[in-house]
Amino acid sequence: MSMRKVAAPLGPEKPGPQTAGNAARREAHVRARYAELVDKKFRSSLTDSEQAELLRLQTSLDEAETKYYEPAKRKLQSVLTKLRQRSLAR
Repeated sequence: MSMRKVAAPLGPEKPGPQTAGNAARREAHVRARYAELVDKKFRSSLTDSEQAELLRLQTSLDEAETKYYEPAKRKLQSVLTKLRQRSLAR
């Protein structure tokens, strides 16, 4: 009889050093659960606790994506500001 090691379920991270691999697995888990809840929302309905979880996951994803989108948002804002200034100068 062979004994297979079962991976621990992904859940709230334990305190300690954060590695890129752990963060990537956590983000993948959050994205998968988010997609699962969105699918369920449109197929049937969500319980109150699932709605709350969906909101928490959405907030978590928004916060995680901020570091990727914030530089682009700043650049776009800068370009828009310059265009407005040029338009007003005419």
